[in-house]
Amino acid sequence: MPIRKHRAYALFGIAWAIAVGLLGCGLGAGVAGPTVLLTDLTLPPGQTGTLQLKVYYLPGVQVFQVGPAGRLAFDPGVVRVEGLKPANGFELFAHSVDNAKGEAVFLLAYPRGSITTGTVLEITVKAVGRFGHRSSVSLTGIDLLADPEGTPITGYRLRAGRVAVGKELGIPVDRSSR
Repeated sequence: MPIRKHRAYALFGIAWAIAVGLLGCGLGAGVAGPTVLLTDLTLPPGQTGTLQLKVYYLPGVQVFQVGPAGRLAFDPGVVRVEGLKPANGFELFAHSVDNAKGEAVFLLAYPRGSITTGTVLEITVKAVGRFGHRSSVSLTGIDLLADPEGTPITGYRLRAGRVAVGKELGIPVDRSSR
């Protein structure tokens, strides 16, 4: 009887760890401090999916500008950006995508408030590379990240995402637990 009891505790512990891990990934578990990150995505060749640009633990983001100095950079031989869609109350005021160069710039703002943690932009991409090819999707820099008073937000980490051309469905993966 004691062996069954220990097995039950072990199974409960494993189930608990999996549940906490799965729930925690969506909430940014493992992100240490202020972070701006892009999610990962695996797509079959020729298919489209959505990457997410997320912020974690920032003091109230209201303005998010990438460009003219910074860029959203990607390998145009592997992935093509099909569209940008603001999320969680943000509005997209300006953007430009150059799929030949593998870069995009944009200006997002949240006119009715600010956000400390969450998705600010959804990036629709198409896998144009061959099976097994991968592309980093990264921000080369953020020109302005500001709070509602216009004060620049500094001291955050940037984390790149990745698009892989493979078999999996287009499910974004938040690597914030790394």
